[in-house]
Amino acid sequence: AGGPALALAGFVLMPLVWSLPEALVTSELSAAFPESSGCVAWVEEAFGPRWGLVQGYLSWSSGVVDNAIYPGLFLMYLLPTDGDDDDARPLWRAVSLVAINAALVYLNYRGLGAVEKFASAAAAFVMLPFVIMCAAGLHRVEFGRLLVPATRMACQETNTCPSDAGSYVADVDWAGLLNNLFWNLSAFDTASSFAGDVADPGRTWPRAMCLAVTLTSLQYLLPLVVAVGAVPSSRSDWVAGYLTAAA
Repeated sequence: AGGPALALAGFVLMPLVWSLPEALVTSELSAAFPESSGCVAWVEEAFGPRWGLVQGYLSWSSGVVDNAIYPGLFLMYLLPTDGDDDDARPLWRAVSLVAINAALVYLNYRGLGAVEKFASAAAAFVMLPFVIMCAAGLHRVEFGRLLVPATRMACQETNTCPSDAGSYVADVDWAGLLNNLFWNLSAFDTASSFAGDVADPGRTWPRAMCLAVTLTSLQYLLPLVVAVGAVPSSRSDWVAGYLTAAA
């Protein structure tokens, strides 16, 4: 949406101006309101039970819509990209999505202990490919590729770059860029749903949230540096699932 330079700048700046303040607010309020209702308790305390109910419903709706994306993204990376004409592929995808969601529902039914163990294992499973990718590719990064603006990246395929191809603000999809940054680097307040289960919240919350912001930022920034800097690419290459091809 914004080319390598603006994307990398966004993943460096956004954690400082948005993610970290959000995490610190979550830490303070979760320590002050150690309840499993999380941000609903904050809103109810400030504005009353009616708005607390509205906040709870909006938070639940957002979680349902957002979480529905991830099984599909997981399958996009897991399943091969060829063979789209195979008649069995849509059926396999549908069965896989139902199975994944059923497994997640069952984990929630089993309770917080099962969710904790699965979440830790899933985090390690998800991050391991990126760790390997970064370890194998960081030494191959050409730093000149990281500074390419969006306009020049778009015209590299045809070698017909306009006179403003060196501008970092030309041909930028600001709505798409900011939407991606906010989506990837927000929602730290959702951790407040576990506030009632945290021991020594005054010490645990600030440490945990600062660690979460750091790890979240690095897991986006470092693979992006490798994918952009170590592999030649054009703007049309950057579609959903491109990191698989880059790796």
